Amino acid sequence: MQGPQGCGKTTLTDELQRYLSSSETKIRSAVLSLDDLYLTNRGLSDLSMRHPENRLLSGRGLPGTHDLHLARAILEAVLDNREDAGPVHLPIFDKSAFGGRGDRSSSTVPIDTPIDVFILEGWSMGFQPLGQAEISRRYNQALRTTKQPGASKPVFLSHSLESLIQVDEYLKTASAVLYPAFTVLIRIRPRSYSYVYRWRREQEHQMITVRGAGMTDEEVDGFVARYMPGYELWAERTNINEGGEVEIGWEGNVLTLLYGKDREVISVEES
Repeated sequence: MQGPQGCGKTTLTDELQRYLSSSETKIRSAVLSLDDLYLTNRGLSDLSMRHPENRLLSGRGLPGTHDLHLARAILEAVLDNREDAGPVHLPIFDKSAFGGRGDRSSSTVPIDTPIDVFILEGWSMGFQPLGQAEISRRYNQALRTTKQPGASKPVFLSHSLESLIQVDEYLKTASAVLYPAFTVLIRIRPRSYSYVYRWRREQEHQMITVRGAGMTDEEVDGFVARYMPGYELWAERTNINEGGEVEIGWEGNVLTLLYGKDREVISVEES
């Protein structure tokens, strides 16, 4: 399942899991978030130090910041799906650790196999790499377009071309590990990605009400802005494999939900 921050992915997957396990269906399911596959705090720090010029990799979130060795091990165990294999331990990422930079928790969520449905949800799940040539073409085209009177500037132009190509390479690596295992993609697409700022602010306001602390609206907007190049460049290539470089298991099995600004479903498309 792919959907932007604040759209309600976690709520939707929780409800889906509850429905699947109901007395009517009795389907055994498990859910894992891409957010729980982040590198450890040490791993994130090492990544940032290796790419000091790339602000997109200065913290968790973008491709390159996930532990793909852990992801591969989990997917292999789930796909093995043997009753006598013992529990599979799903990781938990504690976003509050290290002053908000986060770290992997020592706790895990054990799930017993075999299971019938395994759901991986994340803001970038299904995004596909464009390749250096296409990234460069879009970047240079945007530079030319923004020189025209009244033209808006995409957020990705606030980053260097080299930084975007680097993230695209990490996305290519992540895609090869994650995507072949899944046979269906559910995609939540907002009519405008500007809604993400509003949704994430609303989410933060709710967290402040519950916890008594959180980010200001300005801090939330800065947080979302680091993800925005992902939506601008990679979000629309989820259900096709034009280059043939990434194996996807869900081709022909994509359900796209188009959301309005109040998270209402405007349309549903199968492809």
